[in-house]
Amino acid sequence: MSKPFQWSSHPEIGSFVLQHYPRTTSGELASAIYERFQVYLSPSAIRNYYCLHSPKEATPPLQPPQQPEEGARFPDRRIGSDEDVLELYDLAMQQVERAEAAFAGQTQATVDFSKESKPIGICFTGDWQIGAKGVLMRQLLKDTQTIQDTEGLYCFAMGDLIQNLNQRKHPQGLHDCVLPSPEEQEECALYLLKKVQSKLLGLVTGNHEENSKQASGITLTKRWATDLNVPYFWHGALVHILVGHQKYKLGLRHKFKNESSVNTTNAQRMIHQQLWPDADAIVMGDKHYNDMQMVSKPLGDVVFLRCGSYLRMDDYAQGLGGYRGSVGIPMLIFYPETRHFLPFFGKSFSVALQVLQDQRARYS
Repeated sequence: MSKPFQWSSHPEIGSFVLQHYPRTTSGELASAIYERFQVYLSPSAIRNYYCLHSPKEATPPLQPPQQPEEGARFPDRRIGSDEDVLELYDLAMQQVERAEAAFAGQTQATVDFSKESKPIGICFTGDWQIGAKGVLMRQLLKDTQTIQDTEGLYCFAMGDLIQNLNQRKHPQGLHDCVLPSPEEQEECALYLLKKVQSKLLGLVTGNHEENSKQASGITLTKRWATDLNVPYFWHGALVHILVGHQKYKLGLRHKFKNESSVNTTNAQRMIHQQLWPDADAIVMGDKHYNDMQMVSKPLGDVVFLRCGSYLRMDDYAQGLGGYRGSVGIPMLIFYPETRHFLPFFGKSFSVALQVLQDQRARYS
């Protein structure tokens, strides 16, 4: 393994830099050093060396500030010549392009069941809030096992799988946790996600997962999606579902603006209007209650769904107004031979499972 470059071991290169910089740009100087000494140095390393070792001019005595003459410009305060600024701009541009190329979030995706000859069910589970008091842990474990065991059933995870409260906004949040450690909460959530891995079609990030990003820069949902090799839908996505010869579109988000306690599907309506006007269904989480509405739109009927929560009761919701979470996993059954789908309210999950089995049996 080659040793890292040390300026002290190459005084001739240091002298060469001090002799030619800044009359020669750092990029040109890097090429000249490589050609002459067979050593590659980055332009930033050359600039740093020059700033540390260039002869320092005597500091002039302080003078009172001078008022600029009328119409005169204030002097430029820039890091160097136009070539230096262009080099810095090019570096920033490359970093932006690399970051965009490495970004794993999807806002569009396709799920292909085109070879399926029977109806398939897709359910939506989220707001597990693992780590908090009042979570129906046994029911959550049972439901994830049911999803895994049911033939023809698949799911999307809709966010807020862990409690992980923002300690700045909710400093008392640890008092309402049975697992205060976000790491332990994450391990439990990942355990359940692995149980349904073969049925998991994608992950939507929630605001409680975002707390980790705000605190540390770590995006938990992205990490889970990478570990499980499933799509990461960032804050939401339009998902194209191919079933047999039919095509359907689902709009998925954890939350959105314009929430209303009076018109409970107002946020879904805004998503449909502003983001995905041709979606067949808009599905959300976040509010911890089940909701369903079917409305007629110019481009066709659309279903608005919201999944429930396993956090049955917590201090925050009780303080707001005595609110209680409502367990529920909404489902859509899609048909392969005609363009038709059946929506099911979250609390009717057991009924939806029976209908799915009966409908698939008809195609045997």
